[in-house]
Amino acid sequence: MLANRFDTYIGQALIEYGEYGEHELDLLRRFITQPGTIVEVGANNGSQTVALAQAARTAGASLVAFEPQPFLFQNLCANLALNGIDNAIAWPFAASDKAGSVAFGQPDYRQPGNFGSVSMQEQAFVGDVIVPSIRLDDVLAGRQVRLMKIDVEGFEMQVLKGAAGLIETCRPVIYIENDRPAQSQSLIDYLWRRGYRLWWHVTTLFNVGNYRRKADNRYAGLHSFNMICLPSESEMTMDELPEVTDSSAHPGIPVPAHTMAAHEETQGLSDTRTDGASGNEDPVSDGAREPAKRRLELVPDSV
Repeated sequence: MLANRFDTYIGQALIEYGEYGEHELDLLRRFITQPGTIVEVGANNGSQTVALAQAARTAGASLVAFEPQPFLFQNLCANLALNGIDNAIAWPFAASDKAGSVAFGQPDYRQPGNFGSVSMQEQAFVGDVIVPSIRLDDVLAGRQVRLMKIDVEGFEMQVLKGAAGLIETCRPVIYIENDRPAQSQSLIDYLWRRGYRLWWHVTTLFNVGNYRRKADNRYAGLHSFNMICLPSESEMTMDELPEVTDSSAHPGIPVPAHTMAAHEETQGLSDTRTDGASGNEDPVSDGAREPAKRRLELVPDSV
């Protein structure tokens, strides 16, 4: 894989551990089992795109990836080519609720930074990069979409609204980042109204069994907050994960002790959870109130 050593998250993870987001991939591979289309919105440099496309090929499926940052898009295409991926297509567009354009502040890719934390915005300011935006309903019309993976740094609702038709007709499995507590309730309620059941998938950024077997944890205390969303009419379920039952609760915000005690008394529960996520035994630090991926600045290795 081709990685930018100045990328303090994905790039450094690929260099140090030979992988990124393996916990997420382990879950997603379970849902890539039949022909159709896998959609990845926010593909970054392809760190997960390659693995998803390989799983899709085995299932007789194809993959469509979207990455609006021009620098990352070039890196994405390079990694698809380097790994001989022939069942995927990449587009340099931002997925949104309307066709047009969006903007983002230009990072300096030659200085240490978390380039995956760049957020799209509808209004452009001086010095911003302007890129085309599309609706998934328009560009994927006629495809049988099986799985949608969405990681767009706070732009998730716009992506979902632009894919409303696909969601209604294809009923895909949706894996979506939800790391902003202020936006979480509206996101959850939107998916519930469209007939989905949701489960929290909170994972550590560090994988103990990483490819290079490195024991040093660069990302101690950091978590990714995602939801796996399944059509309520399907027979699929995720019994091993905590189901989302309260749209106002977020696992990144600890529940006050008196509130939890009252809840457990009414529900007949006796465990000692402190993280506010049903069944999640891994408390998250207060720092996770903000998007987890924005908290670390690492000096890159000399590679």
